[in-house]
Amino acid sequence: MRFAAIALLTALVAPAAFAEETPSVKQDFKDAGRAVKDGVEEGYDKTKDATLHGVGKALDETGDGLNKAGRAVDGAGKKVEDKVE
Repeated sequence: MRFAAIALLTALVAPAAFAEETPSVKQDFKDAGRAVKDGVEEGYDKTKDATLHGVGKALDETGDGLNKAGRAVDGAGKKVEDKVE
């Protein structure tokens, strides 16, 4: 009798012990939230890098343009002085 009771108890408890955990909606939302956060952070980092590099290049090009303009203005000033004399 004791063996039968132990066997019956084991038969009832074993499936629950070996069964996979039921999916959790809360856990699914947490996983989805982590995935979105990781994607947003990665996209932000890539955009930031592209912006910084793009702005740096644009500033370099602007500086080159201003240097050329300064040389042209300096040359024009000398030409006007020459014409005045």
